Amino acid sequence: SAERLRLLRNGAMLVALLSSLMLVTDWLVIPDQLHLAVQLRLLFFTPLAVAWVLLLPRMDERMRERSVLVMSTIGACTCIVLCLNSRTGLGPPYLVSLSMVLLFNGGVIRMRFWMATRVAAVMLALFAAAALAVREPPVAVLLSMSVVMVATATFTLFHSYWQEHEDRTNWLLQQQEQALLDELGRANARLDRLSRFDPLTGLANRR
Repeated sequence: SAERLRLLRNGAMLVALLSSLMLVTDWLVIPDQLHLAVQLRLLFFTPLAVAWVLLLPRMDERMRERSVLVMSTIGACTCIVLCLNSRTGLGPPYLVSLSMVLLFNGGVIRMRFWMATRVAAVMLALFAAAALAVREPPVAVLLSMSVVMVATATFTLFHSYWQEHEDRTNWLLQQQEQALLDELGRANARLDRLSRFDPLTGLANRR
């Protein structure tokens, strides 16, 4: 639990930093929404991520994992609002930035498989809703981005599953090893007693 908390806190601090750095790509791709991007990212999401860092130690384990889903959804909605409001023509292709949420949760925070599945489902649903809301959508671009999103979700879920499988297997092996060590310790204790005391009378051996 302590290691998991440390990982989530480091990830949350990295999220706060990346949210501010995304202003650079906003300026390059959707410059007409830079003012709104500053408001949403720098004045809303970044302080929210900092508050998340401070609140994580006070949450129980389930609440911590659920908070990742909430923060992922808020971050994705921020990107969607900027993309849909842009009139530069690069707004729809910029929706592919939602894949960063999947990569971050799968690679950095290493979410548990079932929670990662929920996050992937939410991200794909948000992407689909945003793609349908695009005016005069570039069909070829949106189709290719859909393939990227589905592939990213599949790969990150595959990684999350086997990462959790490996963690659980290692834990079971450690428990088995500890049980064997405990049994060996009890056997050595019995042998020590047999070497020191007569098994019939219970009296100490002469030596």
